[in-house]
Amino acid sequence: MKEVSVSSIRRQYAGSNIEDDLLLIDDFGKIPNPEQPRKIDGIVLGMCQSGQVSFQIDTEQHIIKANEAVIISDGQVLTGHQATPDFKGILIIMSNDFFQEVLKDVHDLSSLFLFSRQRPVFPLEAEELISLKNYFRAIKMKVDDYEQPFRKDVVRSLMTAMTYDVCNVISRMQHDDHALQRNEIFFIRYIELVKQNFRSERHVSWYAKQLGITAKYLSEVIKKASRRTPNEWIDYYTVLEIRGMLKNTTLSIREISNILNFSNQSFMGKFFKDHVGMSPSQYRRK
Repeated sequence: MKEVSVSSIRRQYAGSNIEDDLLLIDDFGKIPNPEQPRKIDGIVLGMCQSGQVSFQIDTEQHIIKANEAVIISDGQVLTGHQATPDFKGILIIMSNDFFQEVLKDVHDLSSLFLFSRQRPVFPLEAEELISLKNYFRAIKMKVDDYEQPFRKDVVRSLMTAMTYDVCNVISRMQHDDHALQRNEIFFIRYIELVKQNFRSERHVSWYAKQLGITAKYLSEVIKKASRRTPNEWIDYYTVLEIRGMLKNTTLSIREISNILNFSNQSFMGKFFKDHVGMSPSQYRRK
């Protein structure tokens, strides 16, 4: 299955970008519609300004109308894209690496993951709509300012601020919604445990024990809540951590392997290559 990523969209649309980390599209309707299912590689935040667009996210049909936003998370599958002739929208696509950098100081990510996977489409109130549009313009202006020596850092800071406001929208929506279902509560608790312990604990049975349930039941509720298995979430955070260490530190690959409690450097190398498609040393050189 082909993927939707910053690099793949850049080949079709010359929007404002920071290499293969970030892409801003000010007229989403101009992008050619994919004929086949596409897997998202990164994070997509979109907002409909007029008309409407419909597509399936992980086989579930969604319609995004004017003044509504959508978050599509890494690994989700997009199919059946159809838009009305008057559709216009803006889109922000981030690579997983850049997403990690933006969100490294943002707390309570579990609610963001949960909301974007269970309820990817959400209406915006008037002030929220204006705020997101202003963020988009400000970020685009800074992305296009190639004379700014701290261009990427400024953009990252603006993206972090925007994310806090998006999280505020999520908080409002969750408050307006009915009480979380039992499986969603377990998912939030599970993600918090994973974020705190994935460096040393990567067995689902350990997390099930902490939650006071069986590993089988944990697998059932996590997959129902997020459409990912518990192991996939552990792997997700582990890969993000390795990527961050390779990119932002001078630690050796052996040191990273020790910090993350892999049995040896070779095992971590195989794990990383299976998930990223290249060895840790290749990723660091890239």
